[in-house]
This record gives sequence, structure tokens and C-alpha cells, in this order.
Amino acid sequence: MASSLASSSASTAGAAADNQKYGWYDGFRLTEVPQNGARFAYVKCKVADSFHIKKVFKIDNNKTWAGYKQVRERIFRECGKQWVCEKRLFLCTPDAKTVAETGFTAAMGSGIVFSVLPNQCAGFSRQGGAGSDAYALLCRVAVGHQGRHSQDSGTQVRVMNDQQAYPRYLIIY
Repeated sequence: MASSLASSSASTAGAAADNQKYGWYDGFRLTEVPQNGARFAYVKCKVADSFHIKKVFKIDNNKTWAGYKQVRERIFRECGKQWVCEKRLFLCTPDAKTVAETGFTAAMGSGIVFSVLPNQCAGFSRQGGAGSDAYALLCRVAVGHQGRHSQDSGTQVRVMNDQQAYPRYLIIY
């Protein structure tokens, strides 16, 4: 029995070390996307020529993903169980790392405004002065019905529910 406890303990310690090594923290992980991979090419295609990408990180967040799926399901039911429009939209903010880890918060004011193109929001993304890194999030946004679940101007989309969007990629430029 003592040897099974020891091996169980060693196994748990090994799993914890792996989680730290690969970035898992309380159901959250950032994984750098290789520049020669398909995910990087996808993000680069969405960014187009808006800015030069330095790094891209894929965001895995169990807590915010669960909230997003729940809200998307609610919108699906409210839309008569019809397809829910999801868009891939940008949010540029110096708080991008915090949003990636904790999700969006109601403290963001009267809704969250996403941009269709990253250059529409790029001026909001630097923490320091000129020359410092800037941050953008490429997000999955459950748009739902115009006027009921979101407001869409064609270039920007505003959602009122902070769980109506899931940050998928953190972009450093």
C-alpha cells in the first residue's frame, strides 16, 4: 500500500510539473503558435497587412470556454434553434493578456466593441510608448440576431454579454 501511495504521489507530482512546463494554470494555457504552422497562417490571413506579427499564442481557457458555450447555446435556443452566427473579430487592448486569462468583464463599460479588421482598433493596444509591443485578440463572437444579441455596424460589432465572446488567439505585434 505504501508503494502504491508513493507511485501515486510521484505520478501526481509529474503531472503537475508537466502542467507548469506546458503552461497549464488553473484550466488556462497559452501555447505559442509556430510561424510555419497552419494556425499562424490563419491568423496572418485574418490580420492581412494591418501590422507585422511578432508572435501568436493559442488560448485555451476552460472557464471562459464553458461560459461562451453556455451563452452560445442560449442564443441558439432564443433564435428558434437555428444556426448561430459566429464571427472572428479583433479586440486590441493593452490588457489582452489579462483578458486571455480571465475573460471579458462587465467593467469594460457598455458592452464590448470588436473590430472586423485589426487596424480599426490598433491604436488602443500599446502598453508603453512608441516601439513597445502591442496586443490584439482574435476572438470567436456569438453575434446572434442583430439588435437583440449584438449591434453590427459593418466594421464593428458590440455585444453586451461578456461571455458572448471567447478570446482564441493572443497576437503580439
